[in-house]
Order: sequence, then C-alpha cells, then structure tokens
Amino acid sequence: MTWALETLFGFVVLFALPARGWYRSKQRQFFSVPAYVAETTLLTLFLLLLLFLNHVPLQTLGLRLLPWFQFVWHCVFGVAVVIGLDFGALFALRTKRDSAFKVEQEQVFPADTLPIVAVCILSAFWEELCFRGLPLYLAGPGLLRVLVALALSSLIFALQHLREGIGRAAYTGFYGVLFFVIYLATRDLGATMVAHASGNMFASLYGSREYRKRQQHVYKGFDVSQLP
Repeated sequence: MTWALETLFGFVVLFALPARGWYRSKQRQFFSVPAYVAETTLLTLFLLLLLFLNHVPLQTLGLRLLPWFQFVWHCVFGVAVVIGLDFGALFALRTKRDSAFKVEQEQVFPADTLPIVAVCILSAFWEELCFRGLPLYLAGPGLLRVLVALALSSLIFALQHLREGIGRAAYTGFYGVLFFVIYLATRDLGATMVAHASGNMFASLYGSREYRKRQQHVYKGFDVSQLP
C-alpha cells in the first residue's frame, strides 16, 4: 500500500506537475486562487501522510524546536540573504518593458494582506518540506550525497515552475539552490520556510506596487509569477 502511494506521489511531482506546467506555459493558462490553494494543500497532506506511514518524524527533516534566540538568528540570516537578492532581481525587472508586470485578473491573487500571507506560507511550507527537507533526509550523510540531493532537488523544484516558461524555471532553480544552502547552513527547515515565505511576500508586494505605479490605477492583485 505504501509503495503504491509513494509511486503515485513521485509520478505527480516528477512528471505530472512539470508536464502540466509546460503545457500551460505554451497555452498561456494560469492557476486560479482556489485551485492553487487546494492543490498545494492536497500535496502537503499527501506528503505528510507518507511520512507518517513510513514513521519519519518531522524533526528528522529539520522541523524541530530550537531555543528562541537560535531560531530568530536563523530566520534573520535566511531572510537577509533572500531579501537582499530579491532587491537585486526586482531592481533588474524595473528596467524591462511594462508588460513584465502586466497581468490579467484571473492570473493574480487578491492583494489583501491576509491572502498574500496565507498563500506565501502555504507554498513555502510545501516546497521546503518536499524539495529541501525530504531530499536531504533521503540523501543521508556524505558530501557527495548532499551535493547530488542539492542538484536534483533544485532541478525538480525548477521544473515545478515551468508554467512561467524556461527562463522563470531557471530563475527559480537558482533560488532552489539558495534555499538548500540556507537549510544546510542552519539545519533549520522552519527558518528556511520563513525566509522563503518572506521572499515571496516581498517580491509579490513589490511587484504589485510597481504595477500600480506603471498603470496608474487601482491594482487588484499580485503576479503569481513573483513566487519562487
């Protein structure tokens, strides 16, 4: 029973989601908010079920209680690295044509603070658990194993974002490597999730502000493609 669920999960993450993303990028199709939230929640619950069935505690994947000052330090470190790079990336985006920020209503999430926070936290929890915590746990000890896990997980992470095209997938793959390095440096998956969610929120809110400035009218959402 467990092996069948593991095979199904592997097929969905390794093949089905990248293939659908590639198709949607060609067809210019985008997620609706309910579909994005429902799918990410389902994937997260499925992974948690597999971990439970295999008797893998979340502590072994880096989700463990730490002294508060240590956790805060890890969060500050991770957020500073991610936001610093986001500043550079978003500054570069400002030099591109206005269409880089042009999105249709069905392509965006609501711009209210609560939905932004909720979506960013959900996506960060799922992606860090699946593409950082799990691969490093499966890799086991040894530098070569860790490097292979870093490369493969970052590649698979990038493929999940083919819905925005190859360029965006490559950009996301870079952030996949960055999040993996933050996790290796801190061994704190919770802090890595905080850094990931913070980077998403910063990029999304900044993108919304740029769109408003360029279009000079009320903007009702933020670009999904701003989420690594």
